[in-house]
Amino acid sequence: MSKSFKQNGKKFGKRLGMQTLEEKAMMAGDVAVSVSGGDLIINEAADSIGGDQQVQVSQLENGKLRVQGLNGTQIETQAIIYNRELGRRERITIHVDSLDYNVSGGIDVDLGEGRDNFTTSAGGPTLSTQFMDIDMGDGNDRDFVALRNAAVDEQVNITTGGGNDSVSLHTVQVGEGGDNDGDLTIETGNGQDLVSMYKVGVSDDVVIDMALSQSLAERDTLMMNQVAIHDDLEVDFGGGNDKFDFFYSSVDEADIEAGAGDDDVVAIGSVADDFNYDGGTGTDEFWAFYSNGVDTNDIDLDLSSAVRRTYGQV
Repeated sequence: MSKSFKQNGKKFGKRLGMQTLEEKAMMAGDVAVSVSGGDLIINEAADSIGGDQQVQVSQLENGKLRVQGLNGTQIETQAIIYNRELGRRERITIHVDSLDYNVSGGIDVDLGEGRDNFTTSAGGPTLSTQFMDIDMGDGNDRDFVALRNAAVDEQVNITTGGGNDSVSLHTVQVGEGGDNDGDLTIETGNGQDLVSMYKVGVSDDVVIDMALSQSLAERDTLMMNQVAIHDDLEVDFGGGNDKFDFFYSSVDEADIEAGAGDDDVVAIGSVADDFNYDGGTGTDEFWAFYSNGVDTNDIDLDLSSAVRRTYGQV
């Protein structure tokens, strides 16, 4: 584990290969991590504003959460040392590759501007937390969020700001099951964004807002595969030739606003008590997959400015 520390305005530490820590900071930003009121707080470090932070959180067997910096990002924290020259203890700032924390509440992440990555580990025990609030900043940059192997008691809020961003949820449960205040909200801002959900359960509502820009040059993509939403789904794509893959998933009521552009919804083996699809302007289509002449979906469809198509073995 490489470490460095600051004292009296000077930075001391080991070299990372042939690079100084100052050179490293130009490539990757560090994060400041703390626990407040039982919540894990992850922010970009004061000397790394606008940097490219890459952070992973994982659940350990002992119940703690590990925060690990990736690809040059380090964890900034405070330590107490004894200064022999002055004969007293002093608080210093150190940078380490990872640290473990006791967390009884939720996870609050704010990485600011920059090309940031926030992920949870796909391996090991399921990450369990009360809530997740993830803010990747307002800059027009490329952010990446991947939540994997996680169980969240209450809400999950993800905001990526501008740029061509990617949000992925894989094997995630939001809410404790049933109608239990487990909302999932994703806002991606402008840019050509991708939201992908696989094996996800949500005990309340899902709101996905990709509509900050009405530019026809943008193509946003939403992919749901084996997603179970207990209550309602609201999606706003904004402008652009957007696509929604709705595969082997279920929802009570869905409201899809596609906006300007040529938009497609493709449904395979899915269930919806009420599916409202407003295509806006452009050539908009709802594609239902058939097998042996039978619609694989059980969807009560209400189309506005869109047409229904079929494919497969009709």
